[in-house]
Amino acid sequence: MPGGSMFGSPSSTAAYLMNASVWDSEAETYLRSVTTQLSSNYPHGGFPSAFPTTIFETVWITATLLDSGFTTQDFLPERLDEIKDLLKTTLENQGGIVGFGNDAA
Repeated sequence: MPGGSMFGSPSSTAAYLMNASVWDSEAETYLRSVTTQLSSNYPHGGFPSAFPTTIFETVWITATLLDSGFTTQDFLPERLDEIKDLLKTTLENQGGIVGFGNDAA
């Protein structure tokens, strides 16, 4: 489980942890991290179905804009470089496999 998560899913990780025969500290750390990162933005609770979603959100938004008629010339070159670098680095660091986030393969 990269980063302690079960497929980048807080609910799957919690279900796994509740039923694990031996406590998994990495899974607990992942869940605490999600709670900490989200509690400042969402003080009344709630968890996303996936976390983090860096790769998913980046690819989804970029693909949607390109499918809607935007071209790469409509983007600022430095933003395209950031997207390219994020995806390239993630693919290299994770052996060509990616999940929702850059450490959630």
